[in-house]
Amino acid sequence: RQFEGGGNVDIVAAIGLLPSITSVGMANLCPGAERGLELRLDADDRLEVRIDGQEVMKPQQRVSLLQAAHGQVTDFRLDDIHRFSDNEIAERVADASLVLVRSHEIDEQGETGKLNVGLNAFEATVRDLSRAVARLSHHGITQFVISADHGFLALTRVVAGHMIIPKPGGRGEVHRRAFIGKGGAASEALLRMPTERIGVQGDLDVIVPRGLALI
Repeated sequence: RQFEGGGNVDIVAAIGLLPSITSVGMANLCPGAERGLELRLDADDRLEVRIDGQEVMKPQQRVSLLQAAHGQVTDFRLDDIHRFSDNEIAERVADASLVLVRSHEIDEQGETGKLNVGLNAFEATVRDLSRAVARLSHHGITQFVISADHGFLALTRVVAGHMIIPKPGGRGEVHRRAFIGKGGAASEALLRMPTERIGVQGDLDVIVPRGLALI
């Protein structure tokens, strides 16, 4: 895809880390993730993701890791790039070692369950990204890395009732495509994997559908 303003664009494929949910995918983009993530349950059986013992569930916790690795970080939302004036953007990026632009639009659009809404909105968000790159380039930013924390499946068909697998039970969190926790009974339609098998620290299990069904 050609971005406004031109420039060389390299597309590099990557395999996402299981379980493919936002809290894990976002943590896997952080400095230190190459040394390994740890998944654990808190006292209320909610999932915690940690890097080097530090919890990284919230955006500011992840930004703190970027600041420790890169120094001054300017943190934008995607819509900030379009609504801020040139002077406001210039002031915010002037002394930054790294400019971070976060977007949750594709996540929200993909979870509507409406195929036409999702696909049309995806295109609009990609256009917004292109415009954001062009605008930031006018403020001296010359290198951009655009990454997604995880992908979406089952956008091409409606998930009917027969494609909903009973939840496995146990202690932990259930997402539409994964259970992360301890215990529970996995049917033949589900695949159970200890976190150590998927390169993640901790003593939890990840249970996922074997096909395109949901839990």
